Amino acid sequence: MFAEPNLQHPPFHPGQWVRLKGDAQRTGIREDVMSRPGGHLAVVQTPTSIVRWPLDQIEPVPAAREEPLAFLRAGRFSEPARLRQVLTHIRLTGRLADMIYSMEASDTDVHAHQFKPVLKLLASPTGSLLIADEVGLGKTIEAGLIWTELRVRFDFRRLLVVCPKVLARKWEDEPSGKFGLDARAFSAADLLDAVRDSDRWQRGFVAVCSLQGLKPPRGWDEEGSPGYGPARAELARLLRERADDEPIIDMVVIDEAHHLRNAETQSNTLARLLRPTTQHQVFLSATPIHLGNDDLFSLPSLIDPETYRHPTVLDAIIEANRPIVEARAAALRGAPLAELRERIEAASRHPLLIGTQKIAAVLTSLDACRDPLPRADRGRLADELDTVNLLANTVTRTRRRDVQELRVVRQVRALRAKMAPIEREAYDTITRAVHRYASHTDMPAGFLLATPQRLLASCLPAAVALWRSRFEDFEDEDEDASDEDASDKAAGVGEGAAPLVQHLAEACRSLPSTAELERHDSKFATFVRALHSLFREHPAEKVVVFSTFRSTLRYLARRHADKGIGCEMIHGAVEDRQSVLERFQSNESVRVLLSSEVGSEGIDLQFCRTVVNDDLPWNPMRVEQRIGRVDRLGQAAESVMILNLLHRDAIDDEIYRRLYERLNVCEQALGGFEDVLGEGDRQAHAGAPPRRPHTRTGGAADRSDEPGHCEQDADRARARRGSGGVDRAW
Repeated sequence: MFAEPNLQHPPFHPGQWVRLKGDAQRTGIREDVMSRPGGHLAVVQTPTSIVRWPLDQIEPVPAAREEPLAFLRAGRFSEPARLRQVLTHIRLTGRLADMIYSMEASDTDVHAHQFKPVLKLLASPTGSLLIADEVGLGKTIEAGLIWTELRVRFDFRRLLVVCPKVLARKWEDEPSGKFGLDARAFSAADLLDAVRDSDRWQRGFVAVCSLQGLKPPRGWDEEGSPGYGPARAELARLLRERADDEPIIDMVVIDEAHHLRNAETQSNTLARLLRPTTQHQVFLSATPIHLGNDDLFSLPSLIDPETYRHPTVLDAIIEANRPIVEARAAALRGAPLAELRERIEAASRHPLLIGTQKIAAVLTSLDACRDPLPRADRGRLADELDTVNLLANTVTRTRRRDVQELRVVRQVRALRAKMAPIEREAYDTITRAVHRYASHTDMPAGFLLATPQRLLASCLPAAVALWRSRFEDFEDEDEDASDEDASDKAAGVGEGAAPLVQHLAEACRSLPSTAELERHDSKFATFVRALHSLFREHPAEKVVVFSTFRSTLRYLARRHADKGIGCEMIHGAVEDRQSVLERFQSNESVRVLLSSEVGSEGIDLQFCRTVVNDDLPWNPMRVEQRIGRVDRLGQAAESVMILNLLHRDAIDDEIYRRLYERLNVCEQALGGFEDVLGEGDRQAHAGAPPRRPHTRTGGAADRSDEPGHCEQDADRARARRGSGGVDRAW
């Protein structure tokens, strides 16, 4: 050390806050000065270490804020070589946000919209994101691109994928084939070992775990309880213990994240345990809203619990976003500028958006636009409105209508069958039996009626045969996939349903024989006519048929076989589903795939173009999931057909109405959806007053179910849509 050099400009002294002239972001406390050949070094204490900087390259940090313009006026510029050096350093350390490292990094065709989540996550203040793209737009690829980006930028090594069990094999194969990752199936015990073994943890892993195999058992935190011992419980306790430490997982991907939406479930508990132990979270769900905004709230509250502390926060955000969502849709359809301005100004008056500079900028940009808005400007305005959306930091969503080069036209039709007199008698007899049971047990009739009537409307002969032959077992709801199981069981399905089932079995004794009911099965007759029409026009066509009930699937398989139509079937009890799907695709004699709800997630059937809903669930997002098996990336056909089979004057009418109400809730939060139920029928149901559950006990006059009547329904729907409709006859 030596005496302080005589420096007059600026005056340096120990303890002074200084910075590098060439990189003002690098600052520290000057502690001492030491000599070296050719000059002097300042010893500087930075936040992370002690460094030595050339004394002539440092300067005091000004007490007053500096503006970039001041540097320009003073002519203070760094040399070009220094600029290149800084940019290279930023790029290598992952700080250059506009550089997309995942571009051209996968062995697959990647579309422009799939980089949107990458950019969203990099800009997210929480480092986490819910990807709510519509079904079939490649959310798996998007998650792979995000991981590739983070891996290159920050040398991330530990990826955990949590998904439903039926999708685990897909997640093992796709990251390996498309991104060169060594993805492997992990059990809870395997994940524990990987986290605890420091060498293995340092090397990294891509672990694929089933949600069922990872979620903690009940009692996992209660020593002495049966749920305390399994590896899943031990893993849960480890995650809780490490919550305040450095993250142990670099990124967690949770596929079909809507399974987490119930805060009372162990799946949700797992997500809450994982959140503080991971750097980044990516939730994937095309259907984050099922029955209401509470569903959507549960996912952002896992991503950003500080913002989404209470459901009222989300309600306020959705209300503020409503004019923005409407303005975006209006912009894309080329609405007049006056309408766009009115909607955007309405948003600017909401308390959450008052004074927002982005809205002011959008309104200013409208002044320079022509009316009507040129097509080239519509997408730009839609993107600007996306940035105003208050969910933008948490949720990213791409709709099929936004990806025009990949868009497939949906032709949605409802075929309504009129019950034959013998069917009406059976339907009304069962309805009266449930009313009597409800009266005797002092239970609400509407609640008890829902599932029996759904069974009857799905397949009346199968329902009656089920109740006659299985007094103690009324389980046919597919328990693998239904979030409505709890309410269905309370209504008389599954365990504890024996009294109601016995009551219905007694009522069935007065009904015609099963064979007689089959001969008058109006829905099946309508279905077969539609199939024959399709097969005449498209001899090689294959069809996917969904039903909620296994009894219906078994009935359809038998009836189709009798008519020489080859079928395959998957439901919760079918373990080797992949083999079933391979036979369906490769065997020319197999024309129909019969599937329960388990086939509505994670199955790619782009080689088909027709989906038949033999019955409809209460939830429009389940219908969307079903359609998404064929309406997805890779679909070569220009259009897909969705055929909804309904009974007239039955519970199907109530289900249809409720589906539209719930679809409207989804659209208000996330924007428009592709057609699910048929646009003409949407208009027919719009504004319909709420009705009580269907409890009729008598018949009603209706049109006969002659072949022409289904076509007449379609004609009326097309007429209501106008000449621009895309629905056309098979």
